[in-house]
Amino acid sequence: MSVELDGMKLVVHERDPNTGRTKKIRSVQSISISEERKIVEHVIPGSDGSVLQDLGRRPVKLVIEGLFYGEKAREDVEELRTKYKSGKPLPFISSLSGIADVKSVLVKDLKVEDASSVTEVYRYTMTLVEHVEPEKEEKGKAPSQEKEAKEDVDKKSDDALSSFNTIKGKVVDKEGKPKEATVKIVWDEGEYVIEVSSDGVFEKDFLKPGNYKIIVEPKDYEKEERDVVIPPKKGGDKYEVEVEVKIPKAGA
Repeated sequence: MSVELDGMKLVVHERDPNTGRTKKIRSVQSISISEERKIVEHVIPGSDGSVLQDLGRRPVKLVIEGLFYGEKAREDVEELRTKYKSGKPLPFISSLSGIADVKSVLVKDLKVEDASSVTEVYRYTMTLVEHVEPEKEEKGKAPSQEKEAKEDVDKKSDDALSSFNTIKGKVVDKEGKPKEATVKIVWDEGEYVIEVSSDGVFEKDFLKPGNYKIIVEPKDYEKEERDVVIPPKKGGDKYEVEVEVKIPKAGA
């Protein structure tokens, strides 16, 4: 296994050519790899579904645990710390198949531990984040996938909104004064119930084309009904209805 950060080899084993004794060790004991895709959910108003947009993968994150041993282990630690302090993207090379495509990284954090009081042994934990240069769009270039996806979502949202309509009404007595009431908007798929306050106004949005019956049940009057037809292929319209309650309830 080979791992190299900005020209510094993190896997090294040097021996004395005369005695065969180990002089220096740089060892990578573990590498944790974190990969994730950028998925954005766009909710379309008035619809039960949503659109999932894949914006590609996020930068790879690597957590490397390693060890420096030998007379120059302290120098190795200082060299690694210098790379961390630079705060700049650094070249990265590894023979591991999972991270072979990672070519440039930023050192996010670095922790070092003096592992021995007798010999020069240091353990370190280092977090690297893949650095990817943003792509520059050329003049006259076709819109990016992200832009096309956004436009598609916006169009679907506009289409969804434009296929719905509004019924707005007012409950009044024969003198034109507003009245409190319970209003039911009934159609083939169900009904909406609206409690109308003293201003007499009721309104319901996001209604599909179809036949609707407005049932008004005032407190002191007999109920009144009105029919409203929203034509097919219509959208974004507002249908206003004024319901005049005329017949008082018995004993009211």
